[in-house]
Amino acid sequence: MTIASSVSARPPRAKSAPGPEATVRSSQDAATNEQQSRILRATQQTIAEHGYAASTVTEIIARAGISSKTFYKHFADKLDAALALMHLIVDEATSRIENSIDRHAPWPERVYSSLEFLLALLAENPQIARFVVVEIQAAGPRALADYHRLLRQYASSLEPRATEMSGRLQSRPGVADQIAGAISQLLYDNIVTSQIADLPDLLPDLTEIALAPYIGPQRAAAFVNSHAKRVNSV
Repeated sequence: MTIASSVSARPPRAKSAPGPEATVRSSQDAATNEQQSRILRATQQTIAEHGYAASTVTEIIARAGISSKTFYKHFADKLDAALALMHLIVDEATSRIENSIDRHAPWPERVYSSLEFLLALLAENPQIARFVVVEIQAAGPRALADYHRLLRQYASSLEPRATEMSGRLQSRPGVADQIAGAISQLLYDNIVTSQIADLPDLLPDLTEIALAPYIGPQRAAAFVNSHAKRVNSV
């Protein structure tokens, strides 16, 4: 389930019968994708080794085996490359999470499955987990704003559908922000203390955090407990 391979060039376009100009353009696109891929892999490796603050464009360039001209052709600076890497990783993770969920399952089950997959993905990719959750937050206000925006988007994906908003389900403004903040803090605390392999143990707590604003803490806890009993009985 590794997502390290996501830091690679986009797949080539479908083959047709290109003319000379199209062939040249296709070759140029492939070269551009390969250059970007090498830079992003080097960015990931450099930050994993030194941390964001101590990483330099010079080392990224050396690790990628490219010229400074090539780096600055694609990215304005270290932050630009780091943000591009974060978005690439998040896009890949989001796609995998969405594909893992049974869209016809009841809302609490979808929340549980989404969080379960997310935590497993982070636990299996410790360098990426540290980069996305810890290092990117040390990259300054722009990176922090991007990080929180992406986290809010994920938290919003955990909300019940409008057709499910009846009876016990109640939506309130700012709920997604609250859930995002709580998820972020728990992930950060565990990753920064090198407990990445134990992230799946956070599943019950995160599930309750995501459910409680809509159905109350008692119902949320009851769902988590009943789900744990079903899993243990299998």
